[in-house]
Amino acid sequence: MPGFRTFAVPMAGMSGVPYRLFSLYDGIGAVLWAALGVATGRVFAREVTPLADRLEDTRAVVIYLGITGLLLFVLIKYLVRRRHGRTAIRNAN
Repeated sequence: MPGFRTFAVPMAGMSGVPYRLFSLYDGIGAVLWAALGVATGRVFAREVTPLADRLEDTRAVVIYLGITGLLLFVLIKYLVRRRHGRTAIRNAN
C-alpha cells in the first residue's frame, strides 16, 4: 500500500516488535511486492507489442481529439466573454 512504509517502522517500534521479526516480515513483504510485479510482467509480456501497435494507430486520433477539445474550450471562453464581458477584479481595500 502506498504510504504504509512511512508508518510501518514507527508503529513497529511503538508496539515493541523485535527488530529481527520486523526485518523478516519486511523482507517477506518486499519479496512479495517484487514477485507480483515480475509475475504481472511475465503474464502480459506477449500483449505489449500488439498494444504498442494499437497505440501507434490511435495516436493521430488522440491528437486530433485533443486539439479539437482545446479549440472548443477557447471558442466557448470567447463566446462567454463576448456575451457577458470581462469580469472586473475589485480591490477589497
